[in-house]
Amino acid sequence: EVELVEGRGSRALRYAASLCVSLACLIVPLAYMFVSLNLQGYISPAARHVLGVRVYHEALSAFAAPGAVFDPEAWTGMLPAVLHAAVIFLLNKAYRHVAEALTDLENHRTQEAHDNSLIVKRFLFEAFDCYIALFYIAFELRDVDRLRVELVSLFSTDAFRRVFTEAVLPLLMQRLSRRRHAAASAAAKKEDGGAGGGGTDGGSGDLELDEHEDFDDYLEMVIQFGYITLFASAFPLASALALACNGVELYSDLFKVSYLCRRPRRPRVSGIGTWLGLLYVLVVASIFTNAVLIAFASDQLAPLLPQLFDARQRQVGQWPSGIVLLLVAVEHGLLLLLLATEVTLPRPPRWVRLTLARREHEALLAKRRLLLEAPVVATPLGDVIEATPVGGGGGSKR
Repeated sequence: EVELVEGRGSRALRYAASLCVSLACLIVPLAYMFVSLNLQGYISPAARHVLGVRVYHEALSAFAAPGAVFDPEAWTGMLPAVLHAAVIFLLNKAYRHVAEALTDLENHRTQEAHDNSLIVKRFLFEAFDCYIALFYIAFELRDVDRLRVELVSLFSTDAFRRVFTEAVLPLLMQRLSRRRHAAASAAAKKEDGGAGGGGTDGGSGDLELDEHEDFDDYLEMVIQFGYITLFASAFPLASALALACNGVELYSDLFKVSYLCRRPRRPRVSGIGTWLGLLYVLVVASIFTNAVLIAFASDQLAPLLPQLFDARQRQVGQWPSGIVLLLVAVEHGLLLLLLATEVTLPRPPRWVRLTLARREHEALLAKRRLLLEAPVVATPLGDVIEATPVGGGGGSKR
């Protein structure tokens, strides 16, 4: 039997095409980010160009002028941030289909590789979409107050959006669908003259429910973890706000799983897979982001180390060498602490790992023996079928 294997060149072309399309998709959230920041009045005429493009737009910034529609002093000043959160949701929803198509195009050999590639694509796009405005305010504008306002707006709006789209909206759609189904059944029964048992068994309604998927739940929690850790020094209360939002979403998910979705199937797994690696990346990145925020974008160190700060140097954008050295020392110290924690954490003993590996190997050998011992039966049509023993794996070959 000949097995067809795709060449490395063809696979590399598929990966290159997927990368190019993904990078092109990032242009849309980047462009709208500057539109939102102009509507909020965050970008000044002296702002630097990005990729050779001027990011300040006079007509859009006029909406944030005093007395205008999006005056920051009025309640309408929060509308651009809320609208930005809504656009982020729509872009993420649209990119989901693009990511699935690109992952299918890459033609991975195993389902695990396919799932990991899809996870990385969607995380990178949604992380860029959600964090790019915060990074621009934090490290380009260096305005912690505006960063805090933007963070609270995006975080709160996203939490409300999750509850509404995952529980309230599906409930309304489900009740509307059931009402239409009941009206159609009543009309059909009336046409039949009342004959026939129009009733259904109690379990038939569950088939009409949506299948539960936990992919988006994992992704939302990882993105939320990034909100909390990457900008912890700018908004320390983000963790408390996340705890409150997760408490509300806990009951929302409980209601969704109990009444709006089919009973989920939970296979036995040893961990959360690629999601754990993404959380680890966020933890490492948060060391750098918070160190830079504390040293350069805020005045948190000035009262503690006034001898290292010079107001004249800060006005012209220069930073004393002492602050830079302190930043590097703190960053390296935290990285070493993280590495030491990874090394010193207790792991399964060696005999446990060997026992588990031996059991897995023995199970694989037993499965192979059952496949080799399976009798071969020829059908009248010329097909060759391997009869599978009771309790063994295997299947049929043609």
